[in-house]
Amino acid sequence: MLKIMGAEKRTVEFKISIIGFAEVNKRGLVLYYKNSIVVSEVAMKSDFKEHISVKLVMSKSILNIVFIYRSPKSDEKNNKNLLSLLIEGLSLNGDFLMLGDFNFPEIDWETFSCRGSDEKIENEFLSILKDKFLIQHINFPTRFRDGQAANILDLVISAKELVRDIMHHPPLGNSDHSIVEFKVIGFRCPPEKYKKKYYDSGNYESFRELLSQELDNRTEQYYNLRLNHYNSTINVELRRLEKRQNLCKLILFSGL
Repeated sequence: MLKIMGAEKRTVEFKISIIGFAEVNKRGLVLYYKNSIVVSEVAMKSDFKEHISVKLVMSKSILNIVFIYRSPKSDEKNNKNLLSLLIEGLSLNGDFLMLGDFNFPEIDWETFSCRGSDEKIENEFLSILKDKFLIQHINFPTRFRDGQAANILDLVISAKELVRDIMHHPPLGNSDHSIVEFKVIGFRCPPEKYKKKYYDSGNYESFRELLSQELDNRTEQYYNLRLNHYNSTINVELRRLEKRQNLCKLILFSGL
């Protein structure tokens, strides 16, 4: 779903847990997660080419998440592996979510059906969803391209009512896929600890006196020394705070 360049691998609030590229410099999957969330990889037996499987443990509950990218050129063997991956994911201990770019434009999600034989991959996929009473949550087109019909290609599938507050946003960068955002019921992210400066506690009288003094020289090194002196003179109080727990939120980017 993302093409990752070197500079894009570095974020402040997020870490990269896994990069699941089937081929170097080709389309693949990347999982970004907030620093406060503990994520562990789940080794799956399925040979489906492009997927990432992880486990989140929050508030004594387990959430298994399987991210996938299915190429529109996926062959019969890989299609079968996708079905086995879905069944295997359902067997994991805990709740289950599967999401990603499935590239099933022929499926009519209003009727939960697809034209063609029962052996067609779309109908085999739908058969599992029906037999296992799975829920497909996306009911709006997620992929738009000039001259082509809008399609629901990005799917979010769960074994029970886990998903709420689904939103879609304009595509990111050169993508022709909407950004899909939603919250997961019953899973709250751990509270985030952070530091905040309280500027009303500063010693601004001493700071003003310091500012009135002439600089001895204009070099960058001397400037940095004075800047540190300014900060220590103000002596702003730094407090440790904690954000309240919020429902786990997932954001899906496709087609970059």
